Amino acid sequence: KHPEEIQKDVLDSVFAREQEMSTFLNEGIAIPHAVVPGLRQVRWAMGLPKMGISSVTDAVRTDIVVLALYSPENSDKYLAGVAKLASELRDSRKIEALRSVTNNHEFGMWVRAAKNSPRV
Repeated sequence: KHPEEIQKDVLDSVFAREQEMSTFLNEGIAIPHAVVPGLRQVRWAMGLPKMGISSVTDAVRTDIVVLALYSPENSDKYLAGVAKLASELRDSRKIEALRSVTNNHEFGMWVRAAKNSPRV
């Protein structure tokens, strides 16, 4: 497939998963995710939409979006990563620190700090 077709398939998978059940959390955070066969490792991306995004299903607004893509073979790694992320996002100070991220480098620093923090 061409990269454009792959991108469309991935987006269709993310939107289909979101239609099944919203991934918007009460804290203004969404963690959309989708299974992408053939992906060698879990892929994470973050977005901070300036105007926020409203959930399609329940009108909840979010200002932090963390996207996860993973293959069926890596579902255990995805689940471990999302569990750690959820643990970190129980702390309002860490949520505010995440909201202040402005670029990929700062997001990487936030992730490294989260990886090194004690488990809650």
